[in-house]
Amino acid sequence: MSFMDKFQEIGFKFSNQRHMDAIKNGVLSSLPATLAGSLFLIIRFLPVPGWSGVLETVLGPNYGAILSYPVAATFDMAGIIVLLSVAYNLAKSYKVDPFMGAIIALSGYFTLTPSFHMQKVAELDKMMQVSGSWALSYTGASSLFITIFTALVSVEIYRKVVQKGFVIKLPDMVPPNVSNNFMAIIPTFIVLVVMWFIRVIISLTPYDTIHNLVSVMIQTPLLKLGNTFLGYSVLIFLKDLFWTIGIHGPNMLSPILLPIEILFRDANRLAFETGEALPYIFATPYRSLFIQLGGSGNTFMFTLMCAFLGKSERVKSIGKLALGPAIFQINEPIIFGIPIVLNPIMMVPFLLSSFSGVAVGYLGMSLGLVGRLPGIDIPWTTPPIINAYMASNGDLTVVLAQIVTLMVTAVIYYPFFRIVDKQALAEERGETIVPSTENK
Repeated sequence: MSFMDKFQEIGFKFSNQRHMDAIKNGVLSSLPATLAGSLFLIIRFLPVPGWSGVLETVLGPNYGAILSYPVAATFDMAGIIVLLSVAYNLAKSYKVDPFMGAIIALSGYFTLTPSFHMQKVAELDKMMQVSGSWALSYTGASSLFITIFTALVSVEIYRKVVQKGFVIKLPDMVPPNVSNNFMAIIPTFIVLVVMWFIRVIISLTPYDTIHNLVSVMIQTPLLKLGNTFLGYSVLIFLKDLFWTIGIHGPNMLSPILLPIEILFRDANRLAFETGEALPYIFATPYRSLFIQLGGSGNTFMFTLMCAFLGKSERVKSIGKLALGPAIFQINEPIIFGIPIVLNPIMMVPFLLSSFSGVAVGYLGMSLGLVGRLPGIDIPWTTPPIINAYMASNGDLTVVLAQIVTLMVTAVIYYPFFRIVDKQALAEERGETIVPSTENK
């Protein structure tokens, strides 16, 4: 087996690994809620002169708070949505009750998470627990790393206890909806004990809570790395490198990239709502705007070239067939049709074009020439230009930066397009391309 075959085999195993797959699907499941919440965010900050006056007339002077209700109910619950979905998908992959797996993980998470605030009660002159509420920071995107951890651990405990048969079994004549609930009692208790134990142990350390521990030890360093040009570029390079050898790159890297990008998006959204400077560059949906135009590898302009500039019938036909999906950021037809996969010639522009997208956006935003993304979520299938306008809340500098990215990718792809088209045309004519040599 060659090195490339071995690399592909490892990639396929990683891509199909059940925990990574559950994380990927779990994080993506928060999309419908955040998309719906983003509509209210757009309505609140619609870039139309006099719009705030219209809102004030219709909803009153407190229109900002009123429109933020659905935003908080979606964005600030993203962590819990991901928790339930990761647990559900992982339990389903183990063929145990997925709904019960999600419920057990939810119970485990709130056992692990501090739920009260200590305040000084004047008449008693001492600190007492005076409330039992969970802060939104424990349910939103900032809790993603912990909710994912809790979901994975809870379901692993649940499925092992069930598969070992250490459950309460009722007679066969008892309906499954009743017997399944009784079967979950022991695994639920074990999960609660484990999470309670973790919480108690961490409370004895200087970190006090698992949220503080993860923030200091894992989340903050990872976010710092992901917010650097080099760190983010490496992750994008790996994503597209896997694509070039026939492995779905986003499936491989999304479990790592998405939590980081969503945390950036949420921080930008909170800053946007309060009128503060937006702190992060690589916030969702940065990838859709600058790195995946037409799909991974920024293949949109290459697809246009194939469709309208190709002289080979094969290249032209593939380009025309792939153009429709490419408009909606889907490029499997062009990736496997040309092909780009396992094609040494096309690997080069595929990787360079993604890097150019990282560079154009980063350079413009870091210099203050291009506005940063305010945390508005949009469907990843939104066509270019439209997606830049929507995701930036009408910031034309972002639209212009995307157009620049498209032009840069066109320059990168063009010479390689000519090579591919020339080769395909020669094959159609039955010709053999022989490298030219000069007489010496």
